Amino acid sequence: PPTAPPTAAVGQSAINALSATLPYRAAASMLFTIDCQTTLENSVIVLVTGTLALKDADPSAFVQTFVLSPQERGYFVLNDVLRFTAPPPPEKTAPAAAPAVAPAEAAPAVEREVV
Repeated sequence: PPTAPPTAAVGQSAINALSATLPYRAAASMLFTIDCQTTLENSVIVLVTGTLALKDADPSAFVQTFVLSPQERGYFVLNDVLRFTAPPPPEKTAPAAAPAVAPAEAAPAVEREVV
């Protein structure tokens, strides 16, 4: 029987080999957010959300976080985490529950100063 391709890889060589077998060249991506923040020793942590659609497949949502560390000419990727996120399970319909606190009795919103 044919063997299924591995779904996980450990180590740089195994990750590169697995990546080479995946059809990313025909992929289309859409980025929703990109957030960056400097961190230790002038490194930059980057958080990206979006969708990735492989050829003839529905788009899959993803979150990617990576750290760029400085080197002589530019940056290199020190760490990289890519997670495909599954859609939430469908909600079960249940009868509406009465609110725990009646709207008239709800506590007023309090503004807090961030220090």
